[in-house]
Amino acid sequence: MMGIAYFILARFGMHLFSLQPENLTMIWLPGGVGLVMLLRHGLKAAPVIFLASFLANFNGLHIGHDISHSVFHTFVAAFGDLLAPVWGMKMLQKSLPNGIQYSNDLFKLGLYGCLFPTLLSSSIISANLFFGGYIHFNEVLETQRMLVLADSLGILLIYQCYANWHKRSDDITPQLTDLAILVVLISSILVFSMSEGNDWIAFLVLPCLVMAAFRLDGWLASLISAGTMLCFILLTANGHGALVSSSSVETNSEMMAFVFSCAIAVYGITLQKAHLIETEKAKVHWQYEAQFDSLTRLQNRRAFFSILHDEHLRAEKNHHHVYVLAAFDIDNFKQLNDTYGHAKGDIVLKTLARTMRDACRAKDTAARLGGEEFIVLMPYSSIDDAMLTTDLIRETFSHRAEEECDVTSSVSIGIAQYRPGLEAEEILNAADKALYSAKSSGKNRVVIAPESFASRV
Repeated sequence: MMGIAYFILARFGMHLFSLQPENLTMIWLPGGVGLVMLLRHGLKAAPVIFLASFLANFNGLHIGHDISHSVFHTFVAAFGDLLAPVWGMKMLQKSLPNGIQYSNDLFKLGLYGCLFPTLLSSSIISANLFFGGYIHFNEVLETQRMLVLADSLGILLIYQCYANWHKRSDDITPQLTDLAILVVLISSILVFSMSEGNDWIAFLVLPCLVMAAFRLDGWLASLISAGTMLCFILLTANGHGALVSSSSVETNSEMMAFVFSCAIAVYGITLQKAHLIETEKAKVHWQYEAQFDSLTRLQNRRAFFSILHDEHLRAEKNHHHVYVLAAFDIDNFKQLNDTYGHAKGDIVLKTLARTMRDACRAKDTAARLGGEEFIVLMPYSSIDDAMLTTDLIRETFSHRAEEECDVTSSVSIGIAQYRPGLEAEEILNAADKALYSAKSSGKNRVVIAPESFASRV
């Protein structure tokens, strides 16, 4: 299928963007298709590329020559077309083994994927055209220059579409409005640039493409960039646009340089945007990891003490603002781990965490302090409210452990309430002492710290 695409794009380029002879075009998209084929399938794609190039080039090289002459020089041209993507693949695999990741990698893509391979292939093809009698000697350098630009541009446009395809968003629906607006805007610019005296308007496509790079998914931005560049080339080739001059050589050179620069700029912006998005995602991820326990997804010890400190300051400023701490510890957890294994123990820990989340209010904070030790901070809560919540957690956990984890397990709980004049650590220690009392007096129960009874009077 990719070989057929190679052939169709080759004939498409020869039909719309051809120079003389027919197989010379101002943009050679098959060069990019060939590189993608080799990157995906390795050297086993080489015969398909060679055959597709041979079939696409034969008509242009057969005009005015006998069959043996045409076959030989078409063979050499196909070899040149194959050589560029093969060498480009080898150099890219060596210099960019993980593909294009950052905008800085564009230098290597331009050098190793475009310039060096196309310089070699264009030398072979231009020499082949000269010795075959298709061009004159004084046209060799100009032909080589055009081939380098055409092949490099084709590689760049196709490769960025291929690379961005693997990074595309699963849902592009939210971007459809922006996509439609940009397509209409770019189309209008290109149409108006065809009017006499308005050729300068064509340069406004660049800020539109920059907008597309920022607003759209990288794959959509690369498609718009490629389509716009093709339209720009087609308009210039038909004598429209600000780059048209009295010399066709100068026109082609300026047009190709402008198009290549635009394509590089847009690709660089899409890469930079993708890098910024990944950096922001990584930042959010590590912020989350720094605050939450990796197993239970409750707040971790460090994050909890920061929240407790802030809550304690609020309580000190407003004595009507009280809070309750409830310390939890799974009974006989070491024995459970030794009997059933750590994997089962992890399931039990996650079950308790889920039970705490289900029972707690949105303003409560549940955390895992370490091992089988958990804690809940309940702002604006009384001892009676805390007792109802912790008893619900205790009973629900025992039921879920038996029904869902197929183990018998329970939890002991100690409760302490804020009192003016006590530090947060003292209230936490009171909850821990109540927890110890719950475990030493039979486990699977809730015990209120003695200091908290005074606050109820």
